[in-house]
Amino acid sequence: MRNNIIGIITLLLSAMSMYLLIGRNTHPATAQVSSMYMGDGLKIGANIITAFSTDTTAADWSTLNLITGNAAKRYIANQIATRQAALSGTGLVRMAGTTVSYDNSAYLAPSGTSGQYIRGNGTYATFPAIPRIDRYAGSTNASGVYSVTYSTAFAATPNVQYNIVGGSNKMTILLTSSTTTGFSVYVQLRSDVIGLLPTYSNVASQAVNVTATEQ
Repeated sequence: MRNNIIGIITLLLSAMSMYLLIGRNTHPATAQVSSMYMGDGLKIGANIITAFSTDTTAADWSTLNLITGNAAKRYIANQIATRQAALSGTGLVRMAGTTVSYDNSAYLAPSGTSGQYIRGNGTYATFPAIPRIDRYAGSTNASGVYSVTYSTAFAATPNVQYNIVGGSNKMTILLTSSTTTGFSVYVQLRSDVIGLLPTYSNVASQAVNVTATEQ
């Protein structure tokens, strides 16, 4: 409170300086105030109020005119008493005009489990499982075969996709075996002879890529 009083005194002294420079004696919105007391024993001379901005309304001046003697203390105490109460509590903070309060209403807490999401209608659903995908890169052996045994068997025979890396347009790759435990692919080269049926030969050391996807 002491700091508030000192602040008001500083404001009034500044106003006195303005008054001495401007030379005003009255304010159009109110009668001149003869004297003002700020607490006990401190008196500010006449005409200070008239030094405030001419934008001050009559209502503002009426409020200031009441601050005389111990009324100053009562005015400050009233401003403190009507301030926003300190926030203390739990809940969501709500604003209603200049009033801040807590909303302590009980809200429905999520009851789902890990791996679930909330549908638009408020019900819970489980996220679909992410399928297992194994990728392999290797080269064919002398027989043109590339085989892999899975480190962990699939629950069901996976979908196997395969392709030749590089090579020529006369090469073909075939899936010769696919189970829950592994696969084999075979790469061959087609040779064309005019007037005869094409012949096929094994392609050794041919790079291939294979992907096994859980179904």
